[in-house]
Amino acid sequence: MIDAGSLRVVLVANYAADEQRSMLRFADMLAAELAQDGVDVQTWRPEARIGGGTPPSGLNKFLGYIDKYVFYPPRLRHDASASAGTQTVVHICDHSNAMYAQWLRGIPHVVTCHDLIAVRSALGEFPMAPTRWTGRRLQAMVRRGLQQADRIVCDSDATRRDVQRIVRAGEYTVIHPGVSRAFRRIQADEALSRLERLEPAGGDAAAWRRAISAPYLLHVGGNQWYKNRAGLIESYAALVARMPAAPPLVVVGKPLTRELSAAIEAHSLQGRVFSVAAVCDDELVAAYSRAALLFFPSLVEGFGWPVLEAMACGCRVVTSNRLPMSEVGGSVASFVDPAAPRDAAAVLESVLGEPATERDRRLQDGIARAATFNSRAMARAYLSIYTDAAARRRRAA
Repeated sequence: MIDAGSLRVVLVANYAADEQRSMLRFADMLAAELAQDGVDVQTWRPEARIGGGTPPSGLNKFLGYIDKYVFYPPRLRHDASASAGTQTVVHICDHSNAMYAQWLRGIPHVVTCHDLIAVRSALGEFPMAPTRWTGRRLQAMVRRGLQQADRIVCDSDATRRDVQRIVRAGEYTVIHPGVSRAFRRIQADEALSRLERLEPAGGDAAAWRRAISAPYLLHVGGNQWYKNRAGLIESYAALVARMPAAPPLVVVGKPLTRELSAAIEAHSLQGRVFSVAAVCDDELVAAYSRAALLFFPSLVEGFGWPVLEAMACGCRVVTSNRLPMSEVGGSVASFVDPAAPRDAAAVLESVLGEPATERDRRLQDGIARAATFNSRAMARAYLSIYTDAAARRRRAA
């Protein structure tokens, strides 16, 4: 086995302009932990040469593809080859860049597969979310890259099963992502101070202050179909019908779409739903710490980062009764069928009304469970994979 101190680890992180915050956080967290173990670690990423504009959609997205998949791979091959004489392992931190694996032949490398949702959609497994021709071609490249990879590590057992079924049969290591040390419970007054700096869509500062002055329902996510924001609004409307004095709903992440805004208006929820975009980690910690609960009714996920982050911040969690959310939430979270809004509303009402002693026990159990998903354990598990990958390549040579 190769000594970790003699290793050089290159983390290939995501294109910054894509604003994939969880993926950027994953690479940064792993780099910091590896450095603490004395590993020579570097972070590389595609440069914004012709793309990089905001928002990352339309022409900007297309130009970003050229930066990522035309300009960068030869550069990656050149730089990685220059290190081939040392004990260097390249870690592609996001499976969406798995096509880089074909440029790393002869160089030990690892790919982390966070989920295969886009690949499954391109294969027609989700009829409600058809993929266009260009998307199908891109996901075919991702799938082929995973098939060519030296080693694949999966975020969850659910993702491991998908990799075995769709990519290739075999044994795959599951390493649960660690929660960033930034996510921890803070005092209510400090959380309120941070939240007061935020400006919700619409800019009604007085209504926002009223909303965050008491515990609220929180959702964290984007507008992808599988995040089930439509189901989120339907479930909240059903909750309000059951419980007219229900707390407001704070939605953190991408701005609400016109369709979601129309649904809010159709259910007469104006003034009860607040959308906040582009929050930093400190503000997200504050949002978790002051919430009555996190409601995360995703239809499918690769891991479910908000579930873990919320538990680490001492926030009660209600999430989907599907893998991997149930894998992360364990016996601590409460679970709903994300396709049954009325039933979900009944669970939300029950959780909001649970006795203080039960709530406190759940919060403490959540903090303890989140601690088992720590970044130190994650980094050391990856370090074992790196040393083994380097040793295998040396033996093969």
